[in-house]
Amino acid sequence: MRNVFLRAQQMTAEISGEKVVCRGVVHRLKEDKTALQAETETFGGAMKPLYVYFGDGKVLCGAENARLTVGGETFRVLYAEEKSGLCGAHYVRAVLEKEEKDDGNGA
Repeated sequence: MRNVFLRAQQMTAEISGEKVVCRGVVHRLKEDKTALQAETETFGGAMKPLYVYFGDGKVLCGAENARLTVGGETFRVLYAEEKSGLCGAHYVRAVLEKEEKDDGNGA
């Protein structure tokens, strides 16, 4: 699976304190209400913007409390599943929620 995402951005997946390097792409889901309806209903009507990861992070599938860090941003993995792509290649699609940074003010 890694060959498909060889040139994609490198990220760090953290699962139960263990860090694993993976490669993929994270992008924000569009604000189109009809397109997001299934995703927001699945995750309890999440009000925060949701993001999607496409990559080689098979370790994210079925992992509890997984985090994905890329470019100084950290995302909580809400759901991840392995998919089949072109020519039998496999990839992982994960729905993410961006974690808010703690500014130290308790707010």
